[in-house]
Amino acid sequence: MTDPLAPGRRHLVVLAHQDDEAPYAGALQRMLPNARVVFVTNGDGLAPAAKTPPDTYAAARRAESTAALARLGYDEASLGFLGFSQLTLYARFV
Repeated sequence: MTDPLAPGRRHLVVLAHQDDEAPYAGALQRMLPNARVVFVTNGDGLAPAAKTPPDTYAAARRAESTAALARLGYDEASLGFLGFSQLTLYARFV
């Protein structure tokens, strides 16, 4: 069986929201340099609990994930943010 993290393999990692990269940090680092990480939501889901405007909260979450992934060796060009509001999605699930 071929190692899925072997050098030269290409990877697309799709994560629901910011901070989901944390449990996979080791695997994400092994996937470099041929990896791209895409976040589906903008991370604004806990803004009401933090008593922070959703846009401000989402920007902070994006900055945190960008910084965390930079520590692993990812540059901004390898990151994608689709920006779907978690708050909007929560309302649709109810």
